[in-house]
Amino acid sequence: MLFVFRKGRFTAEERRTFDYIIGNFSDQISDFSALVLTYCEGQTEDANREFRASLQREARQIVSFMKKGIHMVGFPDVSKMKPRMKQVMEEEIKEQAEMLQKVVMKADKKCLGKEMFELTFWEKVRQCFIL
Repeated sequence: MLFVFRKGRFTAEERRTFDYIIGNFSDQISDFSALVLTYCEGQTEDANREFRASLQREARQIVSFMKKGIHMVGFPDVSKMKPRMKQVMEEEIKEQAEMLQKVVMKADKKCLGKEMFELTFWEKVRQCFIL
């Protein structure tokens, strides 16, 4: 189970939702839950480490609930980049997406099957068209 939030944006309502989930479903989903924080592009590894440390201090219960970890991802607007930089960034984005898929696939084979990640017909067509 992936919980996806924008970095730096965590409302009181979202906190209440997590408190409810942790209080009522901890035994059922904690072992295969991960927190994904988006909008982390342009951040240094030190800044990400500091953010994780602050999250650990401020939301210890949520952090410990996420047995599959906390993953910080960023996807910059590649359409505005020069071709070589665009290629590098697209490769990085692909690697991050594959990492998240692996986290989900390892979670619980009974809950999620690999068919969830197989390309649809239109995605296959789009890939062929891009190449």
